[in-house]
Amino acid sequence: MLGFLGYPRLQGHGRWRIEECFLGRYDWAINVDHKQRRSLLFFHAHCPEDTREAVLETLQNERADGDRFSLIESFVNDLPEAGYRRAFARIKDYIDAGDCYQVNLTQRFSARFSGSPWAAYRRLRQDNGKPFSAFLRWDDKALLSLSPERFLELQGRQVTTQPIKGTRPRGRTPEADRQLAAALLASDKDRAENLMIVDLLRNDLGAVCEYGSVQVRKLFELQQFDNVFHLVSTVTGRLRQEFTALQLLETCFPGGSITGAPKLRAMEIIEEL
Repeated sequence: MLGFLGYPRLQGHGRWRIEECFLGRYDWAINVDHKQRRSLLFFHAHCPEDTREAVLETLQNERADGDRFSLIESFVNDLPEAGYRRAFARIKDYIDAGDCYQVNLTQRFSARFSGSPWAAYRRLRQDNGKPFSAFLRWDDKALLSLSPERFLELQGRQVTTQPIKGTRPRGRTPEADRQLAAALLASDKDRAENLMIVDLLRNDLGAVCEYGSVQVRKLFELQQFDNVFHLVSTVTGRLRQEFTALQLLETCFPGGSITGAPKLRAMEIIEEL
């Protein structure tokens, strides 16, 4: 199964009409291991033979440079700067009043384009590779995701979540790189934001994991990517026998790092703004 879950309670707002949920069971898949630089082709046991032959023929004949992508216009922010500043000021008022500790206020940019979204994804993946990248295409829509963050992993009954809070750009020189990394590790602000989300996720996992099994394995670990440094923490737990993977997802969704803390109040503020 592959797909996505939409951000709760905000679907249908604005001019983008995207499903709240999309899941698909696929007859075949290509597993690309970028570290080992190899790809594996998998077929479902019930995949028809003619589909297998068509897939193999397509892959053998595909040209790597066959698709093109370009922007027709520059990206435009859907929220004017004055509106963003008002929203930001309102969040500060909520924090000062004790309503919340952290709110993840994001912006949406749009631009017209020509060509293939798949070509755009390949270019982004090449220039800005992340460990949890994904591309989905359905109907007349496409989703391009380049995420460095593991939201949830379930292996057997072992649950792992790795929230990210705290970011710095990579330096142009090795010395600048070291200085930026050291500044991030020493930042009280970034460490405090990270710790808030760690506490939130410990609470989420505690609702479905065995008592005493939820632990912070790593706190404020510096991880480097192509263009940025991140502070990453690792929280684990053991899922109780009476809960399923879907119930784990339902309990923890959406991830605290994209909402803020406390989660429900942060989501209410985001929707209000």
